[in-house]
Amino acid sequence: GISLHTLHKILLHIVGWNTQQYDYHSYCFVDQSDGAVFGPNKSTAVDSMLVFCNGYKFFDDKKLQLGLLLQKEGDRLLYIYDLGDQWEHLITVETILSEEVSTGACLVINGALHCPPEDSLGCWEASGNPSYQGLMDLLPRQKKWRGPFDSSVSLRAKILLKEGGMANNVTDGMLDPFKFEIEDVKDKLKKCITQSIRDMSGSKRTKNHGVAMCCNCGNPHNLHLCSGMLFNMYLLLTYIHL
Repeated sequence: GISLHTLHKILLHIVGWNTQQYDYHSYCFVDQSDGAVFGPNKSTAVDSMLVFCNGYKFFDDKKLQLGLLLQKEGDRLLYIYDLGDQWEHLITVETILSEEVSTGACLVINGALHCPPEDSLGCWEASGNPSYQGLMDLLPRQKKWRGPFDSSVSLRAKILLKEGGMANNVTDGMLDPFKFEIEDVKDKLKKCITQSIRDMSGSKRTKNHGVAMCCNCGNPHNLHLCSGMLFNMYLLLTYIHL
C-alpha cells in the first residue's frame, strides 16, 4: 500500500496544486472516524506555523499506510491542503474491487473544473480581498460558460481571472475555472507515479521489500503486457511494512 505522504503527492498532481515545490504549502489528513490528524512532522512551508489550528501535533504521515485508514465502503478521509486557505478535499471509498477484478493501478476516471489558484484565500473573504468563491459567484453558471474572454463576463471578474492566471499552478496566463482536460491529468499522474517510485527506490532505509511496478501505467501486475510501453522500462518500488 501507499503511505499518506505519497497520497499527498498524488493529490497535488491530479487536483492541480503546485508540484514544482512540494513544500510550498503544508497539509494534513483527518481520519473522519475518530478525528486523528496526520501530516508532516518536519515542514518548511510558510503555513506550517498554523499546525496548531488543525491539532496539537500531527502523527507522521510517512508511517501510516492508506489502507489502514480506509478499509471498507463508506470510509472517509479529509485532506486539507494549505493550512491558511484551508482547502478541504473529502476522500470517500465508493467501492472495493476484488483481486481478480482490480489491476492494482492508480487511475483517474473522471473529473471537473480547474484547480483553484494557489494563494486565492480559500472560500471566504479576508481583509476585503475577494476569495476564490467570491470570484466564482461573479461568473455565469457552467452551462452558460463560453470562456474568460466572453462578453458575458464582467470587467471585475476578468481582472480577477487575470490575477488568478499569475498563480504558480496556472499555466495559461488567464484562469479558466471550468477547464478540465482528463488526458492532461492522466499525464500528471503518470509523472507523479514515476517520480515517487524513483524517490522510494533510492531510499537507504532498511528492511525494504521490492515490488516491480510499471512506470507508464502504475500497474504492479503482468508488467510485460503493458501496451503503453514502447520498451521495457520498469522501476523498483520499495516500501516498508509498518
